[in-house]
Amino acid sequence: MNSIKQFDTTGSNNSIGLLIPVFNHSKYLDQCIRSAVEQTIPFDKIVIVNDNSTEPAVREILDKWAQECDLVDVYHLPKNGGICACQNFGLSKLKTDYVAFLDCDDYLSPEANQTVSGVVASTCKDYYFTNRTHVDDSGETLSKYSPKHVLETYGKFSHCLLEHMVVSHFKIIRRSRLKKAGGFEPGTEGVQDWVLAVQMLDEENWFYIDEYVYYHRLHSNQTTESNQSKHFLTVNRTRRKSLDQKGIKRLPVDKAKVRFIGRLLNRLFEFSSIEQAVLLIGEYGVRVYEPSRDKEQSAFWPKTNFIIVYGKNWIEIGKLFFELKVHNVPMGLFTSHKSETTIQMARWFSAYLDFIIFDSPITEFEVVHFLDSEIEQLRLWKATETENIANSEIRIFNDSDGSERNRHHGKTQT
Repeated sequence: MNSIKQFDTTGSNNSIGLLIPVFNHSKYLDQCIRSAVEQTIPFDKIVIVNDNSTEPAVREILDKWAQECDLVDVYHLPKNGGICACQNFGLSKLKTDYVAFLDCDDYLSPEANQTVSGVVASTCKDYYFTNRTHVDDSGETLSKYSPKHVLETYGKFSHCLLEHMVVSHFKIIRRSRLKKAGGFEPGTEGVQDWVLAVQMLDEENWFYIDEYVYYHRLHSNQTTESNQSKHFLTVNRTRRKSLDQKGIKRLPVDKAKVRFIGRLLNRLFEFSSIEQAVLLIGEYGVRVYEPSRDKEQSAFWPKTNFIIVYGKNWIEIGKLFFELKVHNVPMGLFTSHKSETTIQMARWFSAYLDFIIFDSPITEFEVVHFLDSEIEQLRLWKATETENIANSEIRIFNDSDGSERNRHHGKTQT
C-alpha cells in the first residue's frame, strides 16, 4: 500500500495552493485561516471563496485577512451557488500545480504543507490524502480516523473507494487532473468529494499519507448532516454508473420464486440467531455462502438462480456485495424492521441490488425513498403474481458441518 513512511518530507518543487470554500461558520474562520497561514512551509497561494454567506461577520473576517496577508486572495460571490460551484470558482483562480482543500470550520496542523510537500516531490501522483483528527466545537480531540485498515482489507483500491470515502481530509489534487475531470459535479453536494474521486482515480494515481495533519470539526451545524436521502441516492447512482462501466449490469429475477422463498426465510430469521447469511438459491436448494472462509464455491455459481443477503451485523459489507455481484447472478437484500442493520445496508448499498425484499410496510417506509426505481421491490405481505412453485421443499445446507435441513412451507422436518 502506498504510504508516506518510505519518503523524505523536507520539501517539494511542485507549487501547492490551498482552497477554502466558505459559507457562514464565522466563529471558526479565524482559527481555520490562521492555521493555513502559519505553516512551517507556506502554501504558494491561499484562495478563499465566500459563497454569499448570510452571517455578516464572515465578510469582515475575510477582508481583514486579505488586507493583512499577501498570501491570501478573497472572493465574495454575489449569490449562493453551493459547495460544488464555490469550489469550481476557487479552482479557476488558482494556478498552482496542486490544490489542497480545507473546510472553513476545520483547521490544519502547522506542519501540514511541509509533510505533504515532501511526499509530492517524491511521488508525483494525482491525488493525496491523509488521516484526520476529529475535534468537538471547542477543538477538543474526540477521536482519530485512519483509512489504513480499510485500504489493507480491500487490497484493490478501486473497489475500496467504491464503498468507502477514504480519500478525504486532507486531500491534495493535481490541478491539471482536476481540470480534466471537469471539477466538482453540480448536484452532488454533500458527497461531491467522493464522486470526483470515483471518477478520476485508478489503481496507480493516488497516494495515502499516513499522518494526522487535518483537524475535522464535528458539530450540529454541519451541512452534510442534512438531506440524507439525497446523499444516499447520489452515492448509489455514482456506484451504479461505475458498476455499469465495469460491465456489471442489473439483472431480472423470478419475482414469484423470490417472494415464496422470502416468506420461508422470514419465518426462519424470526426464530433464529443468524447474524449474517448469504443464501445462494438454485437447483440444489438454498446454500449458505461464507465469503470470509476459504472454501471452494465455484461449482455452485453456474447453478445459482439468485442470491439473498441478510445480516444483523456488518462484516465488510461493501466488499461482500462487490464480491457477490461479479458472479453475474441476480442479487437481493432481505430487509426487516426488526434489524436496523438491514435498513442501513439497503440505504448504503442499493447500487448492487437487483431486488429488495420488504418484510413489512414499516420496512418499506424506512427504505423506499433511498432507492432508485430500477430496483425490483418485493413485498412479503401482499402478492401480485401467482406463486406456483412446483416443489415447495427448500433444502438448506449448512456448510460448517455439512448437514442438511429440509423446510416445507416454513416447518422443520427431521
